[in-house]
Amino acid sequence: MSEAVHEQSQDNRPPARGSGRLVIALYWIFSVTVTLRALADSYYLREIPLWARIVAVLIGVIYVVAAISLTHNGRRMRILGWCMIALCLIGPLACGVAGASLSSMRLMPNAWNAFGADFAYLPLVVAAIGAIWMWLSNPRRIVEIAEQVERPGKGILSSKKLEALEEAEAARG
Repeated sequence: MSEAVHEQSQDNRPPARGSGRLVIALYWIFSVTVTLRALADSYYLREIPLWARIVAVLIGVIYVVAAISLTHNGRRMRILGWCMIALCLIGPLACGVAGASLSSMRLMPNAWNAFGADFAYLPLVVAAIGAIWMWLSNPRRIVEIAEQVERPGKGILSSKKLEALEEAEAARG
């Protein structure tokens, strides 16, 4: 590979030091907390059925995978992140509705029981924050906005296009 091509492919942008780091830290802290609590409860609460303990640990793993996918901001990881965040939004709602009729769902304390009440409803809040951040940090959306700022005449409805549309409507009418 030539030196010129290598220089063009280098990323000279400064590292991100904004709210994205706070969101990622929030996800890591929450995922570790949920996973460690599930593992500790699984060890100490042996009288609870095995399936309930496995579900609690699986919920922790889902949050860990969400934290990993938010940390690594590649295209495939963003898709995985959206899937995990969707699970984190739907899970507490589904478990809350199911737990109202199934008393065995409430045996093992986990992040999704009773709409996340065991964790002060943080599972829903953290998932909503993650979804908002994923949407705001979408590279395609950011590039489209940047291109409109850099080239104002190339925007979605630039003033020239708007004038042309108005002239065409005036000619028809």
